[in-house]
Amino acid sequence: MRKKVPFIALLLVCLFIMGACFDRQNQDVIDTGMASASSEYEQGEESTHLEYEYVEEEAVLAKEGGAPKPEHETIWEDGKEKVAFVEERMVEIKEAIMNEEYEKGKEELLKLRDEIDHDDIMIIYQLDVTDLLEQVELALEEDHGESEPGEQDEPTEAVEVVYLDYVNERFGFSFKYPEGLESDPPPENRDGVRFYNDDFEIAAYGGNHSESIEYYYEEAVAGVSSEVAYQRMTEDWYVLSYVENEMNVYKRFFYGESTFAGFVIMYPVDKQDTYDAVTAFISESFDSGVE
Repeated sequence: MRKKVPFIALLLVCLFIMGACFDRQNQDVIDTGMASASSEYEQGEESTHLEYEYVEEEAVLAKEGGAPKPEHETIWEDGKEKVAFVEERMVEIKEAIMNEEYEKGKEELLKLRDEIDHDDIMIIYQLDVTDLLEQVELALEEDHGESEPGEQDEPTEAVEVVYLDYVNERFGFSFKYPEGLESDPPPENRDGVRFYNDDFEIAAYGGNHSESIEYYYEEAVAGVSSEVAYQRMTEDWYVLSYVENEMNVYKRFFYGESTFAGFVIMYPVDKQDTYDAVTAFISESFDSGVE
């Protein structure tokens, strides 16, 4: 006769089986979570390792002199390269005009004009470019004219200019200027300086301001009696370029929290070949000292 299994025993067996299954599922979830966490930890460790390698590499570069130059040194080098680039282009264009290659000269002049129109330093070459464009267009209108190539202006050979340093002790501005210029006696308040010769002049100055930059800009523009060739103002500087009484005039003004600094350069229109590059060099070297 078959024995009957008590109901309570069956119930206990079922509960035991269900508990085992539940424990197995929990263990699978735990194992999966631990594997995921371990993977994320390893990735994070690898990322941190790469960051440390990057920092160490930057430190080595700085130690060995391979780190980027300070910003003002980079700007200074860029300025010298710009001057050399424009001067070289101008020589090539004048040679093309001498050889009566007027179409080529005009094309290169238009390209150069577009390039310097977007650069507040190189804008001083705008007058040169405009004059040459007028000559080329006149020659083209006259069907290349009757003049011989030798009658055109010879390209000016670059002359090595030695520059000296000036630092204003009161307001902290500084710049480079050509050797050989005379200077006025320093003013009693020590707010500026003037260097000059028979053809060229630069006057630099500093001061404490009590007005907005808009005020100084509008005052400067109002003081110009001729057409302004180029002008631009930002929140902390402005620039003006124009011809007045056959003299090229180039002004830059820098505006800080409580002080300002600036300079004015003047030279004859017929001396542009000599002093355009000098003006660009001085402008690029000018450190206003304002904050």
